Amino acid sequence: MSVVPEIKTRMVEEGKFKIVIMDAPCDDNSFKYVQELKAVGVTDIVRTCEPTYTPDNFESEGIQVHEMTFPDGAPPPEELLQRWTGLICRRYRAKNPADTGIVAVHCVAGLGRAPVMAAVALMEMTALDALDAVEKIREKQKGAINARQLKFLQTYRRKTSKGPMGPCCTLM
Repeated sequence: MSVVPEIKTRMVEEGKFKIVIMDAPCDDNSFKYVQELKAVGVTDIVRTCEPTYTPDNFESEGIQVHEMTFPDGAPPPEELLQRWTGLICRRYRAKNPADTGIVAVHCVAGLGRAPVMAAVALMEMTALDALDAVEKIREKQKGAINARQLKFLQTYRRKTSKGPMGPCCTLM
């Protein structure tokens, strides 16, 4: 009898904004992740690390998997940030209510890449500053975000217009 690996998700909330940070699923536990994520309204998963599962189990249940891989311990590259903010705007500031949803983001252990992406989303959608976003994430995930990633977040400038959950267009 094989043991199904434990699942670990953390919901980070600021006002009406919610994002899920999670460990990387594997094929053995993806069905448990699907159940938990669907229960909280997740519509999209962003994979920031190397694949550890097939997206089929999620996509067959209506959860879209997005590939946004970047090196462990590093900040995300600009092209990836544009894709990320585009997804965040589509889900959290959709004109059509049917297009809204909650995004989940994962890396291997949920300590570096996923929390950085969640911090960017918090800064974009709620206008929190970097330190407040990191503090909010660390309340749910101790040890999240390394010094290099923190420096990146402190120099990050929002790419969208408006503040908390208002219109969302990319600033050039």
